[in-house]
Amino acid sequence: MKFFILTLIMTYSAFAVEMDLKAPLGLLEGTEVELSSKDLDSLRSWIENSRTRLALLDEKLIGMDRGETVNAIRKGFIEILGLANKDRSELFFRYTLSRTLAVDEKFLEFELDAKSPSLLAMRVSLYLDALDLAEWYIQQDERHLQRVRTSNIELDFASFGVDYAQRLEQIARSTLNSKAQFETYRMVLGFLQWDFYRSNENKKYAKEILRISEFLKGLVETEAYNAKELLGKVRAMKKIYSLSVKNKKLDSPLSHQPSKDETSASFRDQLESLLETPPMTPHCEFAGMHVRT
Repeated sequence: MKFFILTLIMTYSAFAVEMDLKAPLGLLEGTEVELSSKDLDSLRSWIENSRTRLALLDEKLIGMDRGETVNAIRKGFIEILGLANKDRSELFFRYTLSRTLAVDEKFLEFELDAKSPSLLAMRVSLYLDALDLAEWYIQQDERHLQRVRTSNIELDFASFGVDYAQRLEQIARSTLNSKAQFETYRMVLGFLQWDFYRSNENKKYAKEILRISEFLKGLVETEAYNAKELLGKVRAMKKIYSLSVKNKKLDSPLSHQPSKDETSASFRDQLESLLETPPMTPHCEFAGMHVRT
């Protein structure tokens, strides 16, 4: 029995090291761990500039309706990323922005009506959560860069992965459309596996990486499943997600955030308020939405 357990642990450890994973959604999230002093100075300058832009963006959102909020944050993220070095992605702040834009593009592929309250609620939650994450991680990245004395940047990918997955999983859990829920959970697991794999301590997460990898390999396109099969796959992904983040004693910057039940309730309230709004005019997709204060 002891020999079997030891063999299993060794198998998991080797697997985590030797796997050739790629970032989900075609994102270029390679990390340069050795940077010159000039590179570090450039990063610090970009972070400082981005922090100012985030603060201005937050102020602009006051009084906007939900549709305007999504468009404003999306535009702000694109502008900030446009000022960054296009060849590298070294910081969690930048990961947050890039992932949000990529996930949003995926949301728009879910074949939901562009005016669908469900789609709009998903996008609002995605961008407001991303703005919170960006404001948190830009502070962490800035402090980290100030402490860096050498050209090596070490990032805690596992902790970031759990934080990011928690936010996206809350949206998946609250989504009303079964196909959208299936695809969103697939992204949750894909990002979580990717971040665990890139951790300096990826052997510690070998079991989680293997579990997620084996499941994702068995998935096919959404259209291949009937309603019952789709529900079964979603339930399986929920269980795998729960097992993957269970008992992870990480320094989570989101420990002060609402619980899943509170967030789900907030999401439902938001959706119900959208359903109660007057019909949208043909000239303004988001006309009649409640004002965000």
